[in-house]
Amino acid sequence: MIEMKETSDLTNSFMQIAKVIVKNSDGKIRLAFREKDFSNYQDEEARHFLKLNNNRISKDIELYGYMSVNDKLGHGLPTFLLFLFNIRTDCPNSYIEGCKLLKEIGDNIFEDKILENWDRIFLLNP
Repeated sequence: MIEMKETSDLTNSFMQIAKVIVKNSDGKIRLAFREKDFSNYQDEEARHFLKLNNNRISKDIELYGYMSVNDKLGHGLPTFLLFLFNIRTDCPNSYIEGCKLLKEIGDNIFEDKILENWDRIFLLNP
């Protein structure tokens, strides 16, 4: 059985990955908070998310943590991995470093066949 971390723990983990992505993006990606998707104007409903060239490129970071604990149909880790695939061309260093951290989170959460499949994904990636 998979023992899940608390939502806040996973949100913190995703936030750490987001900060590493920003740090390794050569200034192309930034962490936004309470902004519109395609401008700097305020949006009280938005939480933290990533922007590339002032355009939203991720879901709210808090949502990935929530999905990982509360969504019976999916988990925030694979969804975040799909996001990482989308930045690998524009920000390859962010992609590589983000994948390393994401794999580590999954390695600490998943077990048995799910863990084997999770690790197999990263055999093809950094």
